[in-house]
Amino acid sequence: MRVYQLANQLNITSKKVLEVAEILGINVKAHQSSLSEEDVSKIIKYLKKNRRIGIVFNKAVLTLIDFIKKAFKRRTFATGLLFGLTAFTIFGFSISNANDSVAEVEIIDTVEQIDVLTTTPTELIDQEISSTPLFTDSDDSTTTTTVPVTTTTVPVTTTTTVPVTTTTVPVTTTTVPVTTTTVPVTTTTVPVTTTTVPVTTTTTVPVTTTTTVPVTTTTTVPVTCDDESFQPYTLYTISGEANTVMSCRNEQDALESGYVLTINPNPPTPTTTTTTTTIPVSTNYTFEQNYSSRHLYESAIDIDSSNNLYAAGTYVQSDTTFGSQTLTTIGEEDIFVYKLNHLGDLEWLKTFGSSSQSTVYDMAVDQSGNTIVTGYFEGSIDFGTGTQTATGPPHYTPGGSTFILKLDQNGDPDWVVTTTSGVRIDYGRGVDTDSSGNIYIAGTMLQQTTNTSSSITFGTFTLSSVNVSRAFYMKINPSGDVQWLKTVTGTHTSGHRVFVDSQDNKYLTGWCKSNGLTNTFSNVDGSESTTLSCSTTSDEVLIVKLDSSDNYVWHWNEIATGRGDIIVNSNGDVFATYHVYHTQTEICGTSIDAGTKGHYYVLVKLDSTGTCQWFYRPEYTAWDRRQVLHLGLDSNDNIYFLNEYVTPIGNLNYRTRLISVFSNQGVQQNSIILSYGYVIDFVFDSDDNIYLFRNIQTIKRSLSDIE
Repeated sequence: MRVYQLANQLNITSKKVLEVAEILGINVKAHQSSLSEEDVSKIIKYLKKNRRIGIVFNKAVLTLIDFIKKAFKRRTFATGLLFGLTAFTIFGFSISNANDSVAEVEIIDTVEQIDVLTTTPTELIDQEISSTPLFTDSDDSTTTTTVPVTTTTVPVTTTTTVPVTTTTVPVTTTTVPVTTTTVPVTTTTVPVTTTTVPVTTTTTVPVTTTTTVPVTTTTTVPVTCDDESFQPYTLYTISGEANTVMSCRNEQDALESGYVLTINPNPPTPTTTTTTTTIPVSTNYTFEQNYSSRHLYESAIDIDSSNNLYAAGTYVQSDTTFGSQTLTTIGEEDIFVYKLNHLGDLEWLKTFGSSSQSTVYDMAVDQSGNTIVTGYFEGSIDFGTGTQTATGPPHYTPGGSTFILKLDQNGDPDWVVTTTSGVRIDYGRGVDTDSSGNIYIAGTMLQQTTNTSSSITFGTFTLSSVNVSRAFYMKINPSGDVQWLKTVTGTHTSGHRVFVDSQDNKYLTGWCKSNGLTNTFSNVDGSESTTLSCSTTSDEVLIVKLDSSDNYVWHWNEIATGRGDIIVNSNGDVFATYHVYHTQTEICGTSIDAGTKGHYYVLVKLDSTGTCQWFYRPEYTAWDRRQVLHLGLDSNDNIYFLNEYVTPIGNLNYRTRLISVFSNQGVQQNSIILSYGYVIDFVFDSDDNIYLFRNIQTIKRSLSDIE
């Protein structure tokens, strides 16, 4: 049975039922909550018991008032007052014996007709009262409810006899400490539990079994339901129709009419509308282009987190095309930068050139979608920020200046950094960015034998040397301000690549040679210097690791004859490529057999401390490998290595480009011969799709499509 059904049958409000349930410790909270048969029986017995006492009290009061009225009508005021005092004495006596007479009261037929009751007829009281129905209620009525008070030690000053319907059990007499507390009560009810406590008197208590129980004080508190204290709220039907109840009677009428829910089951549809944009799913694509350059292998691509692709390079032909756009040349060789969206559509294309020669060597995209390109230029050029003039002599003298160009998300120039003074050719060779948008550059200032001393300046930092080439490494903040400039001293040093890992550690690559001089890695002013152990007779590949605060961590060097590439996985494992001459018989401290001809590429793995873990060198006898290009990693940390081999047939050399695949342990898995033309660079997205950049096309493919 639900709460509001019981209230309806007892002709009281649901609120009254909920209050009684709370007093009795029955866990129900709402009008439509269900009650067990036992719960209903407890509630009715509680109401029956408290209503009996109320009826006896009401009858006694009515009798007293009637008696006093008649006395005043028939007698003098003094006589009436005397009768009243006498009646009041009789009334007091009646109240003292109320407990003897309440057993005579019988619950009305309404209570007896509730199906869920388990009370037997012998438990009901025989006497019938012809007064108002037991459980009536109105907007201004007052209902008396019994609220249990927390069990405390209560002073017992008298011996109380409580009427029983079954067995009278004597309770042992014990002494407890007594304090005096006044509690307003109408009656004393003793609940039955199985706990034994000491008492000061012998008390007869109603029990159903022989049990010694503690005495608990229970206070009868009047609870009033009227329009002033009633808080309006809204009830709903199961179809969502609303009814705001303003009083106790409103509430009862609403419940009887089917308004039984406190939450609207059918809330109105919001009037605001949302626009849903469907983003097309990217599939394999081919972006057509047609360009040629003196430095095709120096062009580069990169990808952002939304799978937008960025490409940069140089072109020499006036009929160069990218998609539907045809370019014209400005100088001998000009620069292009473009962006493709995730569907392979051209979003923007930018070109820059001087009256002489401009070359791109590397590019990168930061986490905000800004593009950074580095290389060198000769003569004067405008990158969209004003004319820049190279400080060195023309290329064939040689001469030329480094540039670092930053474009925003729309391809518009943000700033450019160039050398502001110098008499030698210098160029930016590699670029990468960290999570804060800082930019790191690797480059070289070439040897100028016609000058006994030369220098170049970036911002406030100047690099100088005497008749030797110098590697330089530079940090630029997102606003274009040079933060530091570092170099490697020695006879012949060069900066080649930069890689920034997921923890913002930096890996700077290049090569070094001492030739009797001490090699050091330091700031250009000589501070923060670290001594290197480069060979005195041979060029060596060099890797320097800086931490996220740009502090030196370690370096590694090994004999090599040419530059390569570097990449680092999420565990801090470093993979590097370079090539060696076929006569070399030792790699990573391990002896190997000499080859038969030309150059061989080498792939090495270093752990996070810079210790060589393994290396791979092919055992070719017929092929002369000359080009070591780019590295990539898939999501399983397999290494992909773009390289080129040359097959001599007669007086001709046939070049083939392929991607060699290695496991993280250095085992070659596959070699993919590329049938997509002259592949220059490649990159993976997060789903292991591969993007191949070549002079005639940029394509996106799944690995299964090219293997």
